[in-house]
Amino acid sequence: MSIKLYLTGNLRKLTKGKNLFEVKGQTLASVLATS
Repeated sequence: MSIKLYLTGNLRKLTKGKNLFEVKGQTLASVLATS
């Protein structure tokens, strides 16, 4: 599974229960952690 696909899937899950700012923070943290 590619990282982009993984992040996109997580983003979709997160947007269902969390606000957009939280999602962006989580995604940014994930991107920084994997880079």
